[in-house]
Formats: sequence, C-alpha cells, structure tokens
Amino acid sequence: MRIGELAQRAGVSTRALRYYEEQHLLMPDRSVAGHRIYAEASVARVQLIQELFAAGLSSRLLVRLLPGIDAKYLEPALVTHLETEHARLESNIAALRSAQGRLGVLIELSTHPHDDLSCPSTLDRAAGAAETAGEAVDNSSEQLAGVGAGEVDELAAVAGEHRVQRVERKPRGLLRLDPRRHGELLPVDRD
Repeated sequence: MRIGELAQRAGVSTRALRYYEEQHLLMPDRSVAGHRIYAEASVARVQLIQELFAAGLSSRLLVRLLPGIDAKYLEPALVTHLETEHARLESNIAALRSAQGRLGVLIELSTHPHDDLSCPSTLDRAAGAAETAGEAVDNSSEQLAGVGAGEVDELAAVAGEHRVQRVERKPRGLLRLDPRRHGELLPVDRD
C-alpha cells in the first residue's frame, strides 16, 4: 500500500510516517519509481509505535526496543530502562492525582459553600481528609435519598465527618466519586 493509504488506515499523518522512516522505526520497500510501498503489517506496526510514544518512550529508545519486541526478547538493560520509565510515570500520576484532589477541594469550596464546612488551612489537608474518611461513604445513601433526577452536581455531607462527596446524576442512576479508589465513579445504593 502507498503512504496515503497507510496514513489513513493507521490514523496518522503522512508526515508522521516519514518521521518514523527517518528514525528507522518503519522501513518501507520502494517501487521502481521510488515510491514508498508498505506491507499490510505496517498498520499494526504504526499503531504500536503510536502506543509506545503515548507511553512516553522516545524514538531513540524505540529503535532499540522494536527489534526486541519482534524477537519476543528484551535485553536486561532495556527491561531496566522500561522499569525506570514505569516508575517515573507512577510518580507523575501520583503528583497529578494530588493536584487533582486539591483542585477538586477548591472547586467544591468555591461552588458549594456549606455552613457546617469551614475553609481548610491548606487544600492538601482538606483533600487528605476526604481520602482518609472513606469509612462513612457506605452510610451516605441515607443522606442522598432526597437527591432529585434534575440535580446534576449535588453534594452530600457525610454526618460528623466534615467531608464532602460529589454526587453526579447520570441516566443510569446516581454515581459518586470514591476518594479511596482514586476518583472512580461508583453507583450509589438508594435502598
């Protein structure tokens, strides 16, 4: 197939395919006239390259990594490098979740002030309180019984905890963000 067809099928630009060729990540054959000719397997290869770039890996590393993937064996040094990248990503994710928690607290305090909730001295302390007070979450359905279908972003204060749970109305029923599960949306039992 020609470069335009591969670009369309793989969901990338022709410029990206030329870059992959420059970086020795993708090696097309050439026609007699010098046009790039790609095998059917190139679609899957381009998608793999895209996934590896999205994982934060550099093209320099991919040049070393792709032959190992093809051979189904990675040198120990490459495995160590991937483990280091994995740890870096975990650290970045933890920092982003922390920032997300602080912003969530700030949004809640600014958009839904409550008389019984005081402004925290730091957003970190307020976000930490929301994460550590997860035991009362299961008992919060009693406070949520009055939430109506039209209330999209309702807060339910958990008794005695000075903690707030966000409740969102979705077509399939009420959902809540669970701080114990990194903000995962969970259904709210209304029994």
